[in-house]
Amino acid sequence: RISRCVALACDIARIYGSHMNETDVDSLAKLLCDLFMHAKSTVRGKTLQGFSVIAMFGSDAIFDSIATFLEGKLEHIDSASLDLAKAAAAGLTHFVKDSGTRWQSRASELASRLMLVVSQEVDEDDDELAFDELREELIYVLSYLVEKCSSTLAPSIVLQLHTFGLHYIKHDPNHVEQDEGSDDDEFYDDDDDDGGDFDNDEDVSWKVRSRAARLLGMLYARYSRLLEVFWESSSELFSSMSEREEIVLLDILGSLRKLLAVSRFAPKGPALLSDRFKQINGALVMVLKAKSPRIKHAAFACMRDVCLVLPTAFCDHPGTLRKFVETTAPSMAGNTANYGLVTEGLLCLQQLFHNYAGADSGEVVSIVVQPLLLVMASNYYKVSV
Repeated sequence: RISRCVALACDIARIYGSHMNETDVDSLAKLLCDLFMHAKSTVRGKTLQGFSVIAMFGSDAIFDSIATFLEGKLEHIDSASLDLAKAAAAGLTHFVKDSGTRWQSRASELASRLMLVVSQEVDEDDDELAFDELREELIYVLSYLVEKCSSTLAPSIVLQLHTFGLHYIKHDPNHVEQDEGSDDDEFYDDDDDDGGDFDNDEDVSWKVRSRAARLLGMLYARYSRLLEVFWESSSELFSSMSEREEIVLLDILGSLRKLLAVSRFAPKGPALLSDRFKQINGALVMVLKAKSPRIKHAAFACMRDVCLVLPTAFCDHPGTLRKFVETTAPSMAGNTANYGLVTEGLLCLQQLFHNYAGADSGEVVSIVVQPLLLVMASNYYKVSV
């Protein structure tokens, strides 16, 4: 009954909020803050909707009071207050998403505080598992702060966010190393991977890594002026491509594509990429050994982007072309039922031919023709590339 009343009050405020005086809005905000402490999650959920509604038309004073209230629930978190903290984090997510520009003056302070909360150490294993849900939500808030308040975030905070993202892209407290001689895992085909497996089916740390990868992508897209800094620490991004969770790896590859997209139009972009090309090539070769067609498709797309940024990539680094194509061939021939994957692979090879135009391409033809013959041998007549 209480949640229904709150929902009704929010609907009224959404429709007639612009006609409400500040006293009524302030009273509604205080009521929502009181109801937020209610034991039932349904009631808390409705209050979060109310906060978002008030953010659209409330005064700066009311906005600040709600923001301070939610931020306060993220202090001194323990097992007893964890559920309340997760609800407050969800409230901040909606609050920043719906009224991002109003956070301009306090964005740096909030980002710094959230990074401290995410980095908080947890004593018990059970608490660690539950705390990851809070971490995921708070990193989500950080991504919205970067999106909505990129112009006012302090440069030092932006650099901290980048280091923070690179750290949590590898957050995996439940990962255990495989014993020697164990069977290959279900994600990669190669025998040389030195990774491990998860020891808990309820592990949610992959959500933290996924959010961290998206945060990095947002930073790459918004702060092109820091391109040199991003490339200097890109080795950590490439090493994270040993990720075994498909969704996370797709987010990592998506972040790499954003970094490449920014580099394409930056004067120093090609040179910065050239310094890291062997690392990128090695990482993508490893990723192409994955069984997932979606992962292979994303890897081919990344290599196409690399060729667009640095057309002379393979020419400048002898031996890398053969290494890449030797992995490309089985990746395409083994997935001829997947039209999108094979097409993306062929487009990647087409880009390679284009980049080598005018050069001594005899060796290139002998290398690249292998996957083409394999696809043709598979009677894959639908591909017109």
